[in-house]
Amino acid sequence: MAYWTVYIARIGNGRSVSGARPSSPTDDDRKVLDIAAYFAAARLEQLMVARKKKLDSVAAPLSPREQLSLIRYSLGDSEKEIADRLGVSIGRVNNLLYAARKKLKAKSRPHAVRIALLARIIP
Repeated sequence: MAYWTVYIARIGNGRSVSGARPSSPTDDDRKVLDIAAYFAAARLEQLMVARKKKLDSVAAPLSPREQLSLIRYSLGDSEKEIADRLGVSIGRVNNLLYAARKKLKAKSRPHAVRIALLARIIP
């Protein structure tokens, strides 16, 4: 594990002066850094498990049209462009995006895109 030292010395009024010679970390410093790294790794593991549980809870699969409309939305197409591409009305596109958002339990359309990307529902 690499131990980082501070290369910037603070002077009285808060300005930084670079080029100050760093001191080597003591054994106590290394112990503190080891403990901090341990807790950071444990917290990262908790977050990864929580994300996996959340993605696994996406139960309802999207229909092909919902997937396609969400993909086109994620690429920045407007509702009209998506409607023209799918050959449906703008209202139908809104309904497809709304259904996809509800199935993914998302708070907004961009949130639905993010969940679908993380769950690998859309490429």
